[in-house]
Amino acid sequence: MKKVEIRLMLAIPVLLTMIGLLELYSINPMFFYRQLISSFLAILTFLLFYSVHSDLIESAAVPLFVLSVLLLIVVLGMPSNGPKRWIPLGGFKFQPSELAKLATILTLAHMFSQKKTRAAFWKAVVLTLIPFGLTLIEPDLGTAAVFAFIGFAMAYLAGFETEPLFFAIVILLSSILSFVPMGYILFLAVVALTARLLRYSASFIFLLVFASIIVALITPVIWEKGLHDYQRKRITAFFQPEKFEKDIGWQTVQAHIALGSGGLTGKGFRHGTQKGLSFLPAAHTDFIFSSIGEEFGFIVCSLITFLFLWWVIKALMISYGFKNRFGQLLGYGVATSIYFHAFVNIGANLGLLPVVGLPLPFITYGGSHLIVEAAMLGAFFRQLKENSE
Repeated sequence: MKKVEIRLMLAIPVLLTMIGLLELYSINPMFFYRQLISSFLAILTFLLFYSVHSDLIESAAVPLFVLSVLLLIVVLGMPSNGPKRWIPLGGFKFQPSELAKLATILTLAHMFSQKKTRAAFWKAVVLTLIPFGLTLIEPDLGTAAVFAFIGFAMAYLAGFETEPLFFAIVILLSSILSFVPMGYILFLAVVALTARLLRYSASFIFLLVFASIIVALITPVIWEKGLHDYQRKRITAFFQPEKFEKDIGWQTVQAHIALGSGGLTGKGFRHGTQKGLSFLPAAHTDFIFSSIGEEFGFIVCSLITFLFLWWVIKALMISYGFKNRFGQLLGYGVATSIYFHAFVNIGANLGLLPVVGLPLPFITYGGSHLIVEAAMLGAFFRQLKENSE
């Protein structure tokens, strides 16, 4: 691998972090200074993981996973009137689910690097379901989906037969997307095409499509009998946010206005009116991409999207060439995690996906996710160093 590519792989996360800091300063200098502290801690974390040999990182995988699960249990016992996701640490808050993402990637990489057996596969499925279930209870559907995606992606890239996982994911999505008939038909077409690309058998694809249709037909019963009113409103607001413009759909509508008003080059640094007049909620977290779009326009947003896409593709290609099986799978896990976060966050800002609260890697305000992302990068670049020696 060329040195210039390695430097770009390292420079892109740094550049994205700087863009995030710049926008956070525009939104509120307090966010900037707090994130700056988190950035310094992230640098130290990166250096720590980069300096540790991969054998030690692998040996710490299971203990780190156990610790993260214990912390996920602890956070459920924290007093809170809303979602239980953070443990207060002085003036900061720590989110155990972020640590669990790293621990899950390391643990799956360790397990999948051993003998490739069905028992190992199902053991990995059970282990992935633990943080998935605990974050779902918080409740945090977005983070729970991260564990599901990482587990499926790493299992597939490791060479396991992933039909059962793919089947479960498609059935879950079918129950949601069946509310929009034309969108559901498109979804079925995409599912069939994806299944063919993954080289699943024709009989499996037929069974998958048939089961999806059955689920779509019984969804109205589940809608009326199995969901709370606020859950129905959230789903409806995703497909028709304008109907809830002054309620649960407010944030989606304002995000669209912010992005659209930015035009090609934006309104300029600290000239965003949507966040400036407090129309755009969570401008520093869920909707920082829309805030950037308002101030810096379509060009910068396109650049950010391109940088994420290039980094993920390059990371997957590099990981494929690793001689160390654990390092290869670790690279797959890091790349798929960053991809999923960026894809869902940007998709939510564009109104293509529901708002589930996933951070935009390196950019969104928050120390927990930034420090964990730095740890992932440190472990990945350590593998890169060891495999190039």
